[in-house]
Amino acid sequence: MTIAPLDAFINAFCLWSLRFGPKGSRGSQAIILTTDETNTVFINLRRYDTTTTLNLMRPANEDRCDGDRPIDQMNSERKCHYKAIGNTHCVLVEHIDDGDKPHGERRFCLIDTSYLKMFSKLKAWIVRIAGSITAVDTIVMTHWHYDHAGCASRLVKAIVAAGGERPAVIAHHIEAGGITRGENHFPNGTSTVFQALVNTGRFLDRNTPLIRAIRMRVDPTPCTGWEEGMGTDYLEREHGYPLVIVPTPGHSDGSLTYVHRASRIAFVGDCAFNIFGRHMPPFGESIEQIHESWRRVVTQPVDTIVPAHGKAFPRENLEKLLGPQNQRI
Repeated sequence: MTIAPLDAFINAFCLWSLRFGPKGSRGSQAIILTTDETNTVFINLRRYDTTTTLNLMRPANEDRCDGDRPIDQMNSERKCHYKAIGNTHCVLVEHIDDGDKPHGERRFCLIDTSYLKMFSKLKAWIVRIAGSITAVDTIVMTHWHYDHAGCASRLVKAIVAAGGERPAVIAHHIEAGGITRGENHFPNGTSTVFQALVNTGRFLDRNTPLIRAIRMRVDPTPCTGWEEGMGTDYLEREHGYPLVIVPTPGHSDGSLTYVHRASRIAFVGDCAFNIFGRHMPPFGESIEQIHESWRRVVTQPVDTIVPAHGKAFPRENLEKLLGPQNQRI
């Protein structure tokens, strides 16, 4: 057995379960991507009777960078870009003072790092957007799971080896210690089907040396813990990145959402999914907390939700699911 077949089985199982399980609201807006003469891709929202969305997890073709999308409003001076590295969206946000600097001289904050075996793809994308991996001076995590924090340690080492300063690595203080120690964690399932999958994974992890040897991991890397007393504007005030931190527990106890105010987009990590129209994460510690976190997200000044897994979708989708007429999520 190798990792690739194992991944393929788990992904196929999850997608089958999401496809044929109860679906959440698909909303009434569509995300339309348009390009200008330089092939820059912009997100715009258009209202339709039914929702049409573009799968942001796959490239339209091999010539265009897979998911490299400046997602600010067209007139915004503050840029951010995101790409599906493996099946996890990673985000690069430009420093607030670097808008007029040429390519290769700007500083960036990276949101999430994907899982360990995706390092070469993550590095290549950073170089394409920023010019060098040394441009990344801040790394923030939506949470500590292997498919989000997996490349953090290796990326930090690569930046230092390339002559850059060691970037700050930041996560919620509840989970920062786990990243520092290189711990991994199996969350619970949010349905009977997914809980059975979790139980199987935990059994194999405990009892099968081969599975323990090949499972996805998070290598230890020193991580600073963010606490609410430090302020939701901590990243802008201390590091110069226009991101608002919103605690959104439920999928994990220390999950965070990052709101890019200039583009009115919330990067929610695994607080919400969008696979086959379902927004409830298949895995999580508390469905009630997930609902409460959705309420926090929709009160932010955002128009678009970008989950770590699946398609971007309009804020109204979560508002409908939270309404009294939508009890089944």
